[in-house]
Amino acid sequence: MTYLLALLFSLIQFSKARLGPAIRGVQWTAAFTDRNSDFRAFSWSKSKDVDFHLGRINWIMQEMPSHWLLELFVYHPQLSLATKIADRFPERTIIVTNSGGPLRCGRPLIECEDYIDGLKRLARRPNIMLKLSGFGSPSNGLGYSRINHTASADVIAQDWGDIIRLAISIFTDRRVIFGSGFPLESSAVPLPNYWLGVKQVLKEQFLSQQQQERLLRDNAKDLYSFT
Repeated sequence: MTYLLALLFSLIQFSKARLGPAIRGVQWTAAFTDRNSDFRAFSWSKSKDVDFHLGRINWIMQEMPSHWLLELFVYHPQLSLATKIADRFPERTIIVTNSGGPLRCGRPLIECEDYIDGLKRLARRPNIMLKLSGFGSPSNGLGYSRINHTASADVIAQDWGDIIRLAISIFTDRRVIFGSGFPLESSAVPLPNYWLGVKQVLKEQFLSQQQQERLLRDNAKDLYSFT
């Protein structure tokens, strides 16, 4: 781990010196699996695990240029890590990816109480944005990767509609972005099906055209400084 941190430090210094605005941030993944493919977050109850990642992220945040973003990939039992980082660095933008990492929640996702409570705690931190992605991840328990056919747009809308609506309600349409997981999740959730399903949910919400454009394009464009 020391070697990896030293390498990351070197990359940050190189990026600041040579790449400038071409680099927009760092993604930190705390959601690892062990060699038996059992999701490690089930044992995420020891404070030393939170402190382990928090200490390293604290170092990274101090080295990162002020305009860089931190993307954080955790499972929902680990969301306390995101809130602690957001509280420690209120001036920095934190993006929680993979929809907050619902871990083996299954259907309906909205009834996974610990996951929903975690999202609500995230939403109370104004410097946290939620990226609704990871729909095809096997860790969420929806089984897209184990069925004989890929998830259709209707299935996406049915399984994720409540989460999309909740996210927009508690984060507002200014702090939510979408990510397809392409190409890693394309065998479970093809890109066209993902976007059609998302747009179906947004249309049913009677959101204005401006709100839909903000969610589907403008938030990400502003966040990542796309041109």
